[in-house]
Amino acid sequence: MNKDVSVLKEVFQSGSVRVDLVGGTLDLRPLNLIIPNVVTVNMATGLKAKVNLSRLAKSSSDNAQYIIESKDYQQIYRLNQEEFDQMKGDESAPLRFVLLIIDQFFRLPEVRKNIAFDEAESLRVLLESDAPAGSGLGGSSAMGATLLKGLFKLYELDPCPERIISIVNNLEGVILNRGPAGYQDYYPAMYGGLLALVSKAYGIEVEQYYDEEFCRDLCQHLTLVSSDISRNSGINNWEVYKSFFDDDGKTRIGLHSIAKASFDLYQGLKSKNLNAVLENICLEGEIRENLFHGIVPQEVRELYLELRKQNLVKGMKVCGAGGGGCFLLVHSSAQKASIEKVVNSHKMRCLDLTIEKALV
Repeated sequence: MNKDVSVLKEVFQSGSVRVDLVGGTLDLRPLNLIIPNVVTVNMATGLKAKVNLSRLAKSSSDNAQYIIESKDYQQIYRLNQEEFDQMKGDESAPLRFVLLIIDQFFRLPEVRKNIAFDEAESLRVLLESDAPAGSGLGGSSAMGATLLKGLFKLYELDPCPERIISIVNNLEGVILNRGPAGYQDYYPAMYGGLLALVSKAYGIEVEQYYDEEFCRDLCQHLTLVSSDISRNSGINNWEVYKSFFDDDGKTRIGLHSIAKASFDLYQGLKSKNLNAVLENICLEGEIRENLFHGIVPQEVRELYLELRKQNLVKGMKVCGAGGGGCFLLVHSSAQKASIEKVVNSHKMRCLDLTIEKALV
């Protein structure tokens, strides 16, 4: 940042990206109510979406109202209000999701009532994510929730988690433009920990199962791998969603089977039965692979078959409801080092996997 720029207020906000364990796709409304006993379980990882927000005193030589920079995409935009509005309305515009969130924040009733966006100020937004693009870890969703939470803090307003989740979920549906966006991705960024999201007609009940010893043991039996093959899991998710409402028998049976495996894992989670949790991660991964055509790329399939041949893994689950570039391997705690060697030999990489402590 230019040393001559006067910073009026600055806020740094981070939020975890998630690894989904079971129950993805079921977090699409109204599937979550049509199918009985829907529970989605995910965990807040040490991989973070990070946002640095600043209110700047605008210099006389610069008319930029918004300065938005993405470190991951190496893009920076200096926009006046007219340029901001034009870019926000362009469906192909980079960072449109970010612009929609900023725009919606300043339109909220409590913001309009308490905050006047001074034309003598600029808003600077710096974005960075630890999640690889197209990883299936919900990186953009976590970034959206983290950004909106940071905006509330920057302007000294109460950042209600459920309100933030609702707003960002609705706006991500606009960006996706293929039916509703799943709701699970935002919760780890807001709540941290190991979460069960239980569907009710009146909303989502958030149950926190963070336990330091249990979470450490769970991570010892899981390896998170990035294939660096970018995938758009939201589009694949839409095809299954559509097939369900077209009354496709295979899809309906598959989603009910995912719901059963998810509920069984949930019961195991409540009793801290690690074996039940691991078994149902594997089972959900198998069901999902049969349901979602092409969810496992050939390169990942070859790696998995080699690991199975060497008896190093018990199962695999692709991250992201419809398949992303990352996947989980389930194994005994003694096999981590051997698995990493095989992964590296396939030109893929293991990502650090930890579960963040509960925030709320």
